Amino acid sequence: MKGLLYASCVLNKKFFIGAGITAAAATIFSVVCELLSGQRFFNEIAYFVILIASVLPAGIALEFPARDLEKNLKTRFANYALAGGITKNRFVLAELLKNLMCVAGGAAVCCIVSLICIAVKPGYLVTGNIVFHLLIIVAIGVIEWCVTPLTITTKSAEKAGLIIGVCLGFGLILPFNLLAAAINDGSAWSGFFSLIGKPWLPWAVLGAAAVIYAVVYLIMLARVKRGDVC
Repeated sequence: MKGLLYASCVLNKKFFIGAGITAAAATIFSVVCELLSGQRFFNEIAYFVILIASVLPAGIALEFPARDLEKNLKTRFANYALAGGITKNRFVLAELLKNLMCVAGGAAVCCIVSLICIAVKPGYLVTGNIVFHLLIIVAIGVIEWCVTPLTITTKSAEKAGLIIGVCLGFGLILPFNLLAAAINDGSAWSGFFSLIGKPWLPWAVLGAAAVIYAVVYLIMLARVKRGDVC
C-alpha cells in the first residue's frame, strides 16, 4: 500500500506543485490587500481574498485522488493491483489515505497562510476565521471522498463530480435558497451564518464528516469487492 501511495503522489505531483504556487501567490495578494485594508475597496475584499488563499490550495490538491483513480481505472492498473496481491481493504484504504493526506496538507497550508496574515496585521484575523476556513477544507474533503465511488461507477472523475455537484445544488443549496427567500427576506441564511461562531459547530461538522467518511468507505469497499472495478 505504501508503494501505491508513493507512486500516486509522484505521478500526480503537478497537483501539489499547483497548490503550492497558488498558495504562495494568493498569500502575497492577501498580504497586499491586508496592508491596504484601510482603503474601502481593499477592506471589502481582504477577508474574501484571505479565504481563497486559505482554502483554494486544498481544493486543488483534493482534485488529485479522484483524477488518479480515474487514470488507474482507464489503464486497468486498478485491476492489476488488486490481482497482484493488494487486498480490497488496502486498496480502498489507500484511496481514503490519499484524500486525508490532502485534507491534512491543506489544513497545514491554511494555518500557515493565516499565521502570515496575523503576523502582517495582528488582530485582523481571529480564531473563528481560521476555524471556519478549516471546516470548509474538511467539507471539500468529504465531497471529494463522495466522488470516489462514483468515479468507479462512471469511470470519470469529472462525471462523478458533476453528479455530486448537481445533487448538492438541487438537493441542498437550491431548496435552502428558496427557503431563505420565502422566510422574511433571507432570514434563513442569516440564521445559518449566525451558527459560524457557535462553539459546538466544529465538533458537529467533524462528527458528520467522520460518519460520511465511514459510510462512503463501506460503499466503496462493497463496490470493489464485486470485482472488475475497471
